[in-house]
Amino acid sequence: MEFTLRYQGRLYGDGGAEQKHRLRKGFHEQVKLVWLAHNTLQKIPRDQLPPPQQSANDAFDLPRPLAAVGEHSLSSFMFRYSIGGFDFVPLITFPMEAHCYLNIRMGRPTRPGSILFGRRDIDNRVKILVDALRMPHHDNEVPKDPGGNKEMFCLLADDNLVTRLSITSYRLLSGYTCDADIDIDIDVTIRPITAMIGTSDLLFRRFLRQRPAAFPVAYHVLFCSARPADVGPLRRALLKTLSRISHSSHFENTQQAALDLFVVQRGV
Repeated sequence: MEFTLRYQGRLYGDGGAEQKHRLRKGFHEQVKLVWLAHNTLQKIPRDQLPPPQQSANDAFDLPRPLAAVGEHSLSSFMFRYSIGGFDFVPLITFPMEAHCYLNIRMGRPTRPGSILFGRRDIDNRVKILVDALRMPHHDNEVPKDPGGNKEMFCLLADDNLVTRLSITSYRLLSGYTCDADIDIDIDVTIRPITAMIGTSDLLFRRFLRQRPAAFPVAYHVLFCSARPADVGPLRRALLKTLSRISHSSHFENTQQAALDLFVVQRGV
């Protein structure tokens, strides 16, 4: 799954909870669109999602076995965390066992040559940015009188779910009035670590739409990393998903070839 989040405004390297929450509200509107545009996510009853279990080291998880809310198994990886008068719904959680890659393009009003050796707060800005992408863990991370919507969509349950981070900094030539003005695009890519029922539709849909000739490869990656008990249900879930994407003869032939491949390899 891939999409891009955007922020344009002021970002201070020493900003506190108010600045992070302002950023969080901006990302909320964009992540909300991701939920509403996705065929499965939009059907999950978010008001019925369970709260997470929090460990001593601030790890947020769900009890096993995972239980779906409603008819879609993807909901079994989701939770709703209430804090500071908000209900936060993260898109990426620990139970999903997914990689999250962030590619950040950051425009700043710097002179040539000062991207690395000018202002020294770029690390602080990136830290604040990533903190704003995750749900808050403690009351002091949310303003005392936040206002606005009670339900808040966020990208991450925890910033340690980010497994790859790349940053490109460039010079803004116009559209700024002070050094704190910034123009940011964040390309988000979600990839599976372990294939499980429920995450296949979320993680593979764009890949399969864009590369129909790669169906066998996608099946190979998915099934070879799946737990043995999940292989049969995974195959049925993927066939159902793929059947909604295309009904062409090329699709059917490729689909059958991929299926035959894994009947042999996994003995399903």
